[in-house]
Amino acid sequence: ELLAKIVREPVFDKDKLEEIKNQSISAIGRRNMQPADINSREFSKLVYGEKSPFAAQQEYEHVDNITRKDIVKMHKMFFAPGNMLVGLVGPLEMAGVKKSFAKHFGDWNAKATIPPFPEAKELKPGFKLAFAEKSDLNQVFMTIGHLGEKFNLEERAKIRVFNSIFSSGFSSRLMNRIRVKMGLTY
Repeated sequence: ELLAKIVREPVFDKDKLEEIKNQSISAIGRRNMQPADINSREFSKLVYGEKSPFAAQQEYEHVDNITRKDIVKMHKMFFAPGNMLVGLVGPLEMAGVKKSFAKHFGDWNAKATIPPFPEAKELKPGFKLAFAEKSDLNQVFMTIGHLGEKFNLEERAKIRVFNSIFSSGFSSRLMNRIRVKMGLTY
């Protein structure tokens, strides 16, 4: 009953909204403190282009412009039975679960109106290099990459094997060769 009330009729308390907005504003103020965050942000701009939705950055004015009315609108737009999945874990009797969901969600006939997902436009091929200076560090963060293929289930296994060779952190073959065998990084 409580889950149904939360999902179907959220309060969106004004004080809680302000608290979350303040947390977001604080996060914007700290986003240049972590080198991995800087690296990821700047890399997205290089790969997708600064105007791409995939390289978009939340700014103070974005957060300032959010109202409770906006949140209610988004809830109505996205929260609907046809746009939700429920996962349950534990010693449950399926018949009881189905009965409870039918009781609390069975009459819910809202429809989701999800906008189309933005597409990443292919940029002109070519080598790009960017530097973000952060003088208080004692190491370098580096990312090498490009726009990959669109998601393709048939190719997924091959892509995962390739990525494990080149980009699985300290367990990757590339890192093992450079760090362990050649001793070129600490």
